Amino acid sequence: MALENEEDRKKNSAVDGIYLFTSGIPDQDPDVICSYMEELTAGQPTKIHTVLFNVDDYDANGAIPGRYANITQTAECLRTLAHVTNGRFHWFRETGIIESDDIKAILSEMDKAVNYSQKCAILVDSVKKKAPREDYESRPPSEMKMLPMRPSSGKKKPTPAPAPKHTELSFARLQILENKETEEILQKSPNGRRPTSAKRPTSAKRPTSAVKDSFLAPPDSITKEGQEKDKKPKRPSSAKNKASKQVFYTEHRNEVGTVFKQYPDILQKSKKTSPRKPLHHPVIPDKEELITTKEWLKRYNLVKLRLDLTKLVSGPDCTHMKKHISTLHKSVSAKYCTIFPSVNVKGAVKHLQLQPRELQDYENQMELVLTRYLRRLQWLLGASRRTFGTVVEKQVIILVDTSGSMVTHMDELKREMVALIWDQFKREKISFNLIRFSGDIEPWRPQVVEPTEENCHDAVRWVSTFVPAGNTCTLEALSRAFQDKNVSAIYLLTDGKPDSSCARVLREVANMNTIRGVKIHAISFNCQDETANTFLRQLAAMCRGRYHRCFAGMDGDLMVHKLLDEGFKDCSYPTLPQFESDDLRLLVNEIEQARHFLSQSRSFRKLFAATSKPHDKNKSSDFSTPSKPDSNKTSVSVGGS
Repeated sequence: MALENEEDRKKNSAVDGIYLFTSGIPDQDPDVICSYMEELTAGQPTKIHTVLFNVDDYDANGAIPGRYANITQTAECLRTLAHVTNGRFHWFRETGIIESDDIKAILSEMDKAVNYSQKCAILVDSVKKKAPREDYESRPPSEMKMLPMRPSSGKKKPTPAPAPKHTELSFARLQILENKETEEILQKSPNGRRPTSAKRPTSAKRPTSAVKDSFLAPPDSITKEGQEKDKKPKRPSSAKNKASKQVFYTEHRNEVGTVFKQYPDILQKSKKTSPRKPLHHPVIPDKEELITTKEWLKRYNLVKLRLDLTKLVSGPDCTHMKKHISTLHKSVSAKYCTIFPSVNVKGAVKHLQLQPRELQDYENQMELVLTRYLRRLQWLLGASRRTFGTVVEKQVIILVDTSGSMVTHMDELKREMVALIWDQFKREKISFNLIRFSGDIEPWRPQVVEPTEENCHDAVRWVSTFVPAGNTCTLEALSRAFQDKNVSAIYLLTDGKPDSSCARVLREVANMNTIRGVKIHAISFNCQDETANTFLRQLAAMCRGRYHRCFAGMDGDLMVHKLLDEGFKDCSYPTLPQFESDDLRLLVNEIEQARHFLSQSRSFRKLFAATSKPHDKNKSSDFSTPSKPDSNKTSVSVGGS
């Protein structure tokens, strides 16, 4: 083991802790070195603490050669090495701590404390509910500090034994006696009514104490609580809503059976209050909001509008039930499952209880929502939003790549820049600044300015002087944009990779943007290099921005116009193109989901025409020779839903 000098070795001194600071995995096999260190430190107070410094192990072309493992395998090896010797593991990089056993221990104790606090709060609430409120309210605050002491003297009074409880048979006997008494009284009375002088049955007697109290209590003694109780609706006591039953002994010892003679009228209640809720009719405003697609869909997605067909069909009352029959040794479906069409919803067979008129209403609402989605998509593909996306911040800087690779698209870029200035900056009153970068950096203004008429004309004149030449210094342009303290978002437009390493650009931007939190939106302008697009996508994701890609030949606007013109008779054609931009991709995915639900609803509606109904069979049998009814047979229906 590691010692400071030979004197410590002679005195058999033991090292309390070893701190291993490294950025790579050991040369030996991780299992071998961990087993060796566990055996070597057994019976000794020595602990090995490992510290991993995370360096960037990726490049634009992939992993750096010459390494034995990636960062995940390295961390796993050093973590195991520390834990087998009862040590601690610490993993960090330049931007902060990634993993630490010390922080994990503190967070675990904090979670325990919060858990104990919640349990104590639950116990206190339960004690408060059980304690009588009147005693605490009547006592003064000085007496509420201590609980009353139990008297030490005096013998405990014997508690009386509880009264025996009635069984089902005893209740049945009492009910039979009451029925006999009422029948005798009704037979004796001439009008068939119960006389006023007739004795009440023993089970219906009113206690005399309650009668006395009702006469002696003054009207002012009625409390508010009693008035509130009187306002509560009472259950109807009519015999129509009660089920009469009779209990009897079975052949198996003391087992009891029950025969129901009368049932409550449930159909009348269900007609008054129907549990089925009407279909929701959503409303989406026609005016386009200047927000991202992610925020817009949070308000108007299909789940928020309650038009998710899967949830409408997957209700708890439409499950296709199967019951195990012991004599057949298998599960059998309900007898009349063919009344409702059966559909497969996420791997489970469900009964479709939506009526055809409800499905037709759902399709009408879905077509309206689809039309609104397509208009939003058409708005995103129009004017300058087709190239730059939607500018949602109020103080922005546009970084424009004018390197030599932009020579074939420079005229198109100038037209799009002019449209951006007038269509978004001037109309939406967005303060802006422009920075051109190639081999050097040239800002239009020192900082962001107001979108006045004069500033917009000056920006258009400055854009017309762009000349494509030089290389691409992306990192220097981003550093210049971060010098403006008032900027809230940066829009980077380029057609390729930066001159410096992509990993270096990401690392430097992370260092500059750690405290400020400025959003960086990356725009790929006619770029076919997948490595460059991956870099722009990573840059936007790291800075909480959006990735937007625009290239020539996009016919998305034409497909949207075709869908709006032809309608939604065919839910699979025309097919919208696969956009890589974040705003367009999210909206297109929601549109495709809505078209899928619309197609499903139409197929569900067709099932009703193909499903035979029991009353249809009865109607067809009326024209044939009637069969003689059998009085001994009874029809039994088993609900499968």
